[in-house]
Amino acid sequence: MTWLAWFTGTGFIALAILAYQLGIDHTPDWGTSRWAMLAFGVVFVLLGTGLRWKQPFSAWIASTSMSRQWHSFLGHIKRSSIFQRISGFQIVRWFTQPSIPSAITITVIIVLLGWITAWWLVTAGHMMEFPTTSAYFDRLADAFLHGQLSLLETPDPRLAALPNPYDYQSRIEIPVLWDATYFQGKYFLYWGPVPSLIACVVKWRHPAPVGDLSLTFAFVLVIMAVQAWVITLGYRLWFSHLTAGLVLPPLITATFSAPLLWLLPRPSVYEAAIAGGQFFWLIGLACTLKGLNTNSNKAAWLFAAGLAWAAAVGCRATLALPIGAVCAGLFVVFLLKPETRRALITAAFAFSLGMSGLAWYNAARFGSVFETGYSYQLTGPAAFSIVDGQIYSTTYILPNLYNNFFRPPQIDGEFPFILAPWITESNWPFFIHPPKLYYYSEPITGLLFICSFIFFLPAIFRRRSCPEALILLAGAAASILASLAFIASFMRYLLDFSPALIFLATLGFWHTTETPSNGWITVGFILAASSASFGILLGLSGPTNNFLNNNPTLFQWLAQLMGG
Repeated sequence: MTWLAWFTGTGFIALAILAYQLGIDHTPDWGTSRWAMLAFGVVFVLLGTGLRWKQPFSAWIASTSMSRQWHSFLGHIKRSSIFQRISGFQIVRWFTQPSIPSAITITVIIVLLGWITAWWLVTAGHMMEFPTTSAYFDRLADAFLHGQLSLLETPDPRLAALPNPYDYQSRIEIPVLWDATYFQGKYFLYWGPVPSLIACVVKWRHPAPVGDLSLTFAFVLVIMAVQAWVITLGYRLWFSHLTAGLVLPPLITATFSAPLLWLLPRPSVYEAAIAGGQFFWLIGLACTLKGLNTNSNKAAWLFAAGLAWAAAVGCRATLALPIGAVCAGLFVVFLLKPETRRALITAAFAFSLGMSGLAWYNAARFGSVFETGYSYQLTGPAAFSIVDGQIYSTTYILPNLYNNFFRPPQIDGEFPFILAPWITESNWPFFIHPPKLYYYSEPITGLLFICSFIFFLPAIFRRRSCPEALILLAGAAASILASLAFIASFMRYLLDFSPALIFLATLGFWHTTETPSNGWITVGFILAASSASFGILLGLSGPTNNFLNNNPTLFQWLAQLMGG
């Protein structure tokens, strides 16, 4: 961790100093972003230095008379009646003693605060006034309820007369359902059917439209709860000997992270599909952890995991890659642990059952089990036919890597102070030349800045590591590789892998805090507070300044309150 802190800090300092020469900053003046990058680097260099010289520095401090007087003073404080009374408070015991019930109590409190924050953001502070967004999944739900797989809308017949209806420039005068799939004179959706099936269940009881906002918001709320469940499971299974208060930094990070809250200012069909996929992916992870670490109901837990992961692919097809990587890891467990084989077979059966349903759904629409409709998408410059099928390419990896992890946020002197920058042609460093087909049309900032708690992830390799962590790491790596090779990078795509990275970083954080009087505890709380602050502030702005546009009075009041 010492060398990682030095390397990271030195890298950020170098980027700040050489930003103009590297083409990252196109003016020689030092703006707030470069100062913030410099400060970030200095903090990590000092952190690494402190870790490197901690023991000799601590020994020197302990040998001084001031240290003896300080420890004597602390002893008097601890023996005082006031300190004894404070130590007896329930809330203090929650944080200072190992306790699974206390960890669960803390978890419930953080999740409730996360729900309130999400409600506040999605309504732009109005609380009872929800904005109107798209209803793509509701359209598909109506089609299902009418017994068909294509949407009820009839496309403009002029589309069929075009030599290539997927070229957006050739259909400028023809109204279309944007980003829908057009195939053989019918509209379909390339997004998976699972959110629409959920909408069908809701519409059976309440026959009102189920907008994409409702689905996105519901998925975000349950993601907060399931992430908290997974973190609490990790604490219960492997780190229950630590004080319960150490669940707080990962819970704060997971609940208030930027990739999750970013979905709320513009909760449309894209956000609904991504959030739905991540919800079912996390449910599958939680059920797998339970199934592999319980002596009863193994098969039931793993059967549920298999169904959940099939549903995740049914929301977002790209999740098939990380789930496939995790399944490969579970196959190793199958070979090494005979007691898990029966349960893992039931999980494989459930997953195969769900995937068979998705294969039938694709074949019934397009004649191919592998065609989701993405090839026939009515979109803009990134249309499948326009880019000659190069939706995935190794040439996209470097620009995506920079965007997803290293692109610094825009630091502003006005509230909300932190913004995700819109990318222009001049915003790329000199060593990155995005290919001609690469598509960037939305703001994004790197995960290492906005969710700095993930710096604890390398610590999972310290001492003991649970096999599940390594399996999850393989899944996260597969998801990241899929994201890096894609033709575009957007802020919402970070949610495809950020929950897995946060959980792995959680295990790394707990590994580092197993030794007493460890300074990493303070670092963990600082990085968690930083991650949550970035998440909430970015959630206030979003890609379209949702809060300012929908509740300018409250936004201006917050700006005055925050001095910006």
